[in-house]
Amino acid sequence: MEAGGGSVACAAWIRRPENLNLVIICRSGRRNSSPAVLEIFSFDPMTTSLSSSPLATYVLEEGDPMAVAVHPSGDELVCSTTTGDCKLFELYAQEGNIKLLAKKLNALEGVGPQKCLAFSVEGSRFATGGVDGHLRILEWPSMQIILDEPRAHNSFRDMDFSLDTEFLASTSTDGSARIWKINDGVPLTTLTRNSDEKIELCRFSKDGTKPFLFCTVQRGDKAVTAVWDISTWNKIGHKRLLKKPASVMSMSLDGKYLALGSKDGDVCVVEVKKMEICHWSKRLHLGTCIAALEFCPRERVVLTTSVEWGAVVTKLNVAADWKEWQIYMLLLGLFLASAVAFYIFFENSDSFWNFPLGRNQPAKPFTKSILGDPQSSDDQNTWGAFGPLDLVFCKILYSLRTRFLIFVIKETSKKKKTEHLSHGGPLHPKPQGFEIDMSPKGLVHTLIVEEIDGELQALINQGGEKEETGRYNLKHQQPLSHIYLGVANGAVLVAELVGRG
Repeated sequence: MEAGGGSVACAAWIRRPENLNLVIICRSGRRNSSPAVLEIFSFDPMTTSLSSSPLATYVLEEGDPMAVAVHPSGDELVCSTTTGDCKLFELYAQEGNIKLLAKKLNALEGVGPQKCLAFSVEGSRFATGGVDGHLRILEWPSMQIILDEPRAHNSFRDMDFSLDTEFLASTSTDGSARIWKINDGVPLTTLTRNSDEKIELCRFSKDGTKPFLFCTVQRGDKAVTAVWDISTWNKIGHKRLLKKPASVMSMSLDGKYLALGSKDGDVCVVEVKKMEICHWSKRLHLGTCIAALEFCPRERVVLTTSVEWGAVVTKLNVAADWKEWQIYMLLLGLFLASAVAFYIFFENSDSFWNFPLGRNQPAKPFTKSILGDPQSSDDQNTWGAFGPLDLVFCKILYSLRTRFLIFVIKETSKKKKTEHLSHGGPLHPKPQGFEIDMSPKGLVHTLIVEEIDGELQALINQGGEKEETGRYNLKHQQPLSHIYLGVANGAVLVAELVGRG
């Protein structure tokens, strides 16, 4: 949307700490009608538009604005004028009221018209490039001079700081480009070019992973975007993107997108990772050279200006970025999904693994299987060092132990019956308990039973599960009703064992 008309000289985004985006628009004065002014507008991301009226206005007493640079903190901005001065403005925002207060910059008074102004990414350095080719690099806010080079270029065309504030790239109207070592305050190198090439615009990569320098190069009537590796300062390739002469170039703060504005009003946005055009606005400033182009700090929106069409904000047709609340919602959803999967797994674990259960042994409820039964001390260490498969194995062995004891009882009883009948004893002896065979063979059977019982009891104690079925207690006098010996359909021998433990 357009925000006002008239002769807009330059504009820039202001990133405020209170998560608010503002726009500074510098308008040139009209002869005998209105002076030059600086206006601040608010930006509405919902409607992608600027406010209808400015929030703050400052009238320049003399001269027209040429360039403007905003400090990354959003509290200060510098504006160069045609009178040859650079003016410092402090931005005050209290309870919705915004004011611009002008302050003097003694180090930049009377330096002449400045074509380029730039702050470093973290705001510790400030650079100016004059129409006369004079380069100045200063510390901010002390204004101590780091580099003062009167003959840096014939006349400045563009400049940009690297992400780590180690280098400064600058281009000239004669087609040359130079790299400056900021901390040392000396020129580092000059970019190589062919005799028919002119390097016009420059921007460093800002994503922190690709140490590249992007420059627009004019080859006769062909315009390309070339890339230099800043570790060696060698040219590594080029590509035709805008396919027409570019007037302005900009890089997004996160380094994902590169924007080019043409001299006839077109704007294209390139995805740096693929070096492909992802958005194209044709005839955005119909028939007019785009003077300024800058990405919004928090939204996928670009601000463009021209003398005829004023300032225009345009929403980009690119993939939306993840918001902070969306990331938190995704993490919460993953957590809930994991909790549901955990519940379903444990609720159906027995049927899933096909764990066999003992006779008359119902499966434990889900809550008791995890929390344990508070009335049973054995559940305090339900699993211990063993898993479910170990407990099943114990159950099987315990069942085999019981059957082995029954087998011993049957064999011993048969032997006694045979011996009793062979001596002419009564056919139906009295069932008054059971006598253990103390013969060597009977003793061997007893020792085997004792050894198996001891091993199984150790395994069960380590597993933490006490098996009641299959054991017999002498105190309760539970007869083994399924063991019958004798004839005439009568029980002649009832065996009982004392449960150990």
